Amino acid sequence: MVVLYSDDCFSVVETEKYGMAVVCHKNFKKGEVLFSFSDGTTLDYQTQHTLQVCDGVYIDHPLAGYVQHSCDPNCWVIPDSQQFVCRKEIIAGDFISMDYEQTEDLLFKDFQCGCGSPVCRGYISGRKVI
Repeated sequence: MVVLYSDDCFSVVETEKYGMAVVCHKNFKKGEVLFSFSDGTTLDYQTQHTLQVCDGVYIDHPLAGYVQHSCDPNCWVIPDSQQFVCRKEIIAGDFISMDYEQTEDLLFKDFQCGCGSPVCRGYISGRKVI
């Protein structure tokens, strides 16, 4: 793995299987805040690595933009408080995941999901599919 960013709790890494991803360096319990993305840059346009917080408002953040998708994620995104909250226990070494359709009206780029979850929706395009 190639490490692109690292701090005490997380690293952004490039993997063969997932591409860019965020990996934890410590354990988190259900309900714990993993990190806030309120210190990100607010934009009025979407990029591949922004996170939509409301209609027409996107945040560019060094961690949030590289969290992987899962149809059964280990985190929830709370747009109002701009936080990632642990949905289920995370162990050091786990990749952080979120459901992209929780926040994005339309994805920057649709994709065939490969999360492997029993509840996988197959194709991910955003919560407002045209």
